[in-house]
Amino acid sequence: MAALANIEGLLLKWRREGVRLLPPPGRREAAEALRRAGRPFAGDLVALYGATGGMDDGETDGECLTLWTPGRVAAENPKRAGTLLLFVDFLINSHAYGLRPVGAETSAVYADFYGDAPARRVADSLDEFFGLWLNDPSKIF
Repeated sequence: MAALANIEGLLLKWRREGVRLLPPPGRREAAEALRRAGRPFAGDLVALYGATGGMDDGETDGECLTLWTPGRVAAENPKRAGTLLLFVDFLINSHAYGLRPVGAETSAVYADFYGDAPARRVADSLDEFFGLWLNDPSKIF
């Protein structure tokens, strides 16, 4: 399974900010929920949900970003057009971030503006995305 070095730093930052995080569901449960989303996904997303269960609906961090739970990923994606697997939103769905596998273990991350503009690639991997979110969030907006 893919390692996500930057998620640990982001989890620490969120805890310091008082962001309410859900416990990880476990990789098997996370993979089952992600399959219900009906879109392809890579091992790095399963590794993410092995570290955290995401944020409750309505919860955001200091950047106004919400990391969805695996259940929300499964519920929201079938309602949306496109091929990205959405997993994070900004400012209560102003726009979202989605994944497209580039291998069995790695996902590229795109900003999706819900049809207002083409999705824009913001990171070549999920770990890179979390590094930007942690260290230079302006690069993902």
